[in-house]
Amino acid sequence: MMMTPVGSDSMAWAADGGDESSRFGLQNRRLGRTRRPLSARALTLFELVVAVALVAALAGVTLPLVLARSRNIAFDELLIQIERTGAVARSESQRTSAPLRFEARWDAASAEYVIGVSRLDTDEEEDHLAGVVRAIEEEPDAHDEFESGGVTLASLETMLTLGPRVQLYRGLSDDLREMLLNPSDGSKALGSATRGDFETTSDERRKQRFTLAIFLPDGTLIAGESVYLVTPPERIARIASNAFLGSISATRITQAMLESEDEIDLFDPSIREGEESGDASREPVPRGLP
Repeated sequence: MMMTPVGSDSMAWAADGGDESSRFGLQNRRLGRTRRPLSARALTLFELVVAVALVAALAGVTLPLVLARSRNIAFDELLIQIERTGAVARSESQRTSAPLRFEARWDAASAEYVIGVSRLDTDEEEDHLAGVVRAIEEEPDAHDEFESGGVTLASLETMLTLGPRVQLYRGLSDDLREMLLNPSDGSKALGSATRGDFETTSDERRKQRFTLAIFLPDGTLIAGESVYLVTPPERIARIASNAFLGSISATRITQAMLESEDEIDLFDPSIREGEESGDASREPVPRGLP
């Protein structure tokens, strides 16, 4: 009795009559089955490479937009925090029944600007308002004496740290405006110039102290300096006090305002007053009671 080979291939070969052509055809079909997975895997790898390339291209386009958006949100949040800090300082003045100086200082230890309050040293209550105004008008000129040890500043109770990239200016010079309008050309110079200024002992920027307002116990305030807050490359805001509302405002300045001289002049009355009086300098003097 003839034995039939065991196995599917042998059975299929036997079913075809056992001729050689059928056997070779069966072997070719088997080889085809073994090649199909390899060709399918190569197609999957190609699709993966294409998908990775598309994701990388999409990330290259969207990532800068996302970073810019997140930085804008962080900048706006900083302005909100400044206004809230001013409100807290006003409440503290009312709670303690004492006038408080709301100011920004350069902190050499942390190499950052900080905002906080300091108490006024007034010997006589009736001379207190005059002392407040004198503090605003005269103390910015006492920086050199302070650096040499001639003047001791009142201790500052820090309420807010502005961050290492934040710079403060008393006015918008033409060079600074040009840097802000052309961030690709000026941002690096802006950062290096301001940071380098702090390393020179003779430069006034290293000794800057900005009196933003004087909060009084009755809820009112004496207006201080208008200060420009800048973070490279193009974000800028103006910190000012509103004597009518008794509050601190931190308002963002747009690129359109920087491009227009009239917009900035209307936005900053102190500059408009200086130009009308014949002084075109963009370093506004501290504003307080006459």
